[in-house]
Amino acid sequence: MQKASIFDASDTSLRHKNKETMKLGNKNNAIFNVLGVVSIITAWQLSAQFTGNTDIFPSPLKSFVTLIELSLTEKFWIHIGTTLFRGILGGIVSLILGFLLGLLSSINSSVRGFIMPWVVLLRSIPVISVILLAIIWLAPGFVPFFIMLITVTPIITEEVSEGIIDINGRYREMISIYKVKLQKQLQHVIIPGLLPRIASGFSLGMGYGWRAVVVGEVLSRPQWGIGDRMAQSQNYFNADELIAWTVVLIVISYFFDKLIDRISKRLIKWQ
Repeated sequence: MQKASIFDASDTSLRHKNKETMKLGNKNNAIFNVLGVVSIITAWQLSAQFTGNTDIFPSPLKSFVTLIELSLTEKFWIHIGTTLFRGILGGIVSLILGFLLGLLSSINSSVRGFIMPWVVLLRSIPVISVILLAIIWLAPGFVPFFIMLITVTPIITEEVSEGIIDINGRYREMISIYKVKLQKQLQHVIIPGLLPRIASGFSLGMGYGWRAVVVGEVLSRPQWGIGDRMAQSQNYFNADELIAWTVVLIVISYFFDKLIDRISKRLIKWQ
C-alpha cells in the first residue's frame, strides 16, 4: 500500500509538471505570435514610407481606416455574405459528393478504376484553367460555386476512398469472422475511422477553395462578392480598399481553418 501511494504521488507530480510545461509552451507561442504580427505591421509601415506614395502603397493605418469605413456600409456585409454563401454551399455539396464517390470507389475495384482517373484529372488541372472555362460555360454567379466544387470534391473523394481501404485492411478479418453487416460497419467502424481524415481533407480543400472562389469572383465579376469588390478596387487603383478586402478574406480563411481544426480535434477524441 505504501509503495502504491509513492507511485501515485510520483505520477501526480509528473502530470502536474507536464501541465506546467504545456502552459509555459503555450505562453511562449502566444508571445512569438504577437511578435510575428508586430513584425508584419512594422515591415508594412516601413515599406509604405519607403515607397512614399500612399495611393499605391497605403500604410496600415490608412488601410485600417478604409476597412472601418467599408464596414459601416450595408453593401460591405452583403458582399461578404454572398461570398460566404457560395463557399459554404460549395463546401457542403463537395463534402457530400466526395463522401459518396469515395464510398463507391472503395467498395468495388472496377468503380474505383473508373472514378480515380477523374480525381487525378481534377486535382491536376490548374485552377485558373477551370475558372476560365467556367466563365465561358456558366453564368457569373455560378462560377465560384462550381470552382469550389471542382477544388474540394476530389480531395474528399480520395481521402474517403483511401481511408475506407485502410480501415477494411485492418478490420477485414474481424468483419469476416463476425459477419458484420454493412450498416454496422458504417456506424461503428468506417465512419468513426473516417471522420478525422475527412476533416483533414476538408480543411485542406477549403483552404484552396476560398482562394479559388474569390479568384473566380474576380474574373467572372458577379454582381455581389468579395472578388468583385477586389477587381473594382484594382480597376480604380484603390490600393487601400483592395488591401482592406484582402484582410477580410484572410480573416474568413483563418476563422474557417481554426473552426475545422477544432472540429477535427473533437472528432479524434470522439473516435
